Parts: sequence; structure tokens; C-alpha cells
Amino acid sequence: MSFPDDHKVETFKSLIVISVEGLKALLLINGGAVVAFLAFLGQSSLGQSLLPHAWVPISCFVAGTACATFAFLGSYATQFALYNEHVTTGYRGPRHMMFLRITLAVVILSLSCFAGGSFTSLCLFTDQASRVATSPPQPASPSGVSATAPATTASSRASQPLKR
Repeated sequence: MSFPDDHKVETFKSLIVISVEGLKALLLINGGAVVAFLAFLGQSSLGQSLLPHAWVPISCFVAGTACATFAFLGSYATQFALYNEHVTTGYRGPRHMMFLRITLAVVILSLSCFAGGSFTSLCLFTDQASRVATSPPQPASPSGVSATAPATTASSRASQPLKR
């Protein structure tokens, strides 16, 4: 092969590697956002009050993860169609550009889902934090325990470190 042919082949290989890494990043940010959001809800004192509204950002992040997975499938279909176009004479199947456009749309949708989940979770956190900051302190009950203090359960005691 000549230098221009080698250059074309190596450029094509690097484009595939770059696109796969981009798809992995999409999967990582959306999946990581689901895990981080659920961990925050479990550990935050605001977790119980955020729980009724948490489905919106979680569903955005899960949809983004699903779109990233479908983008991997679209990437495979694009490469398979491109291979068939070049190997098979008289190929009459779907063209690779159709799969490429669909895959790009799914990638953009995945990014949009991540942005939507991030924005809604930010709005949820800031709205709830401002409500807590502006609410008057709760009077103590006759037993001396605050009316808003969470009850200690066996599961919450199990997550606390042992005192020696």
C-alpha cells in the first residue's frame, strides 16, 4: 500500500476508536449519574423529602443510558452496512449513512437526557435546600426531641460507625 492508502486506513481506524470512546463516555456519565443520584438520596438528610420528585431526573438519566446503549447498536449497524457496501457487489440493503444519521440522533438524545436530568436534579436540590433554609425552626417536643428529627432505626444504626 502507498502512503495515502495507509493514511486512509489509519484515519478510519482512529475514527472508530474515537467514536467508541465517545459512546463509552455517554454510557458512563448517564449511568454514573443514576448511581450518584441514588447514593445522594440515600445519604442526604433531604432524601426523604426529595423522593417523591426524584423520578424525573432518574428517568432522564436512565433514558440517556438506554440511548447510549442503542447508539452502540447503531454504530454496529453502520459499520456492518459500510462493510457490505464495499464487499458485496450490487448491495441493495440499507446504506450506512441512514444508520449513521439515526445513531447521531440517538447520541444527541442521550446527551439531551443527561442535560435534562442534570438540570432537573439541580432545580430539585436548590428548591428543596431553599425551602429548608427559609423554614422556621421546629419547636422541640415535650420529650426534648425535635419534631423533625428522624427516628433512629436499626438500618440507620447499622450504617453508623461503632463508637469505642
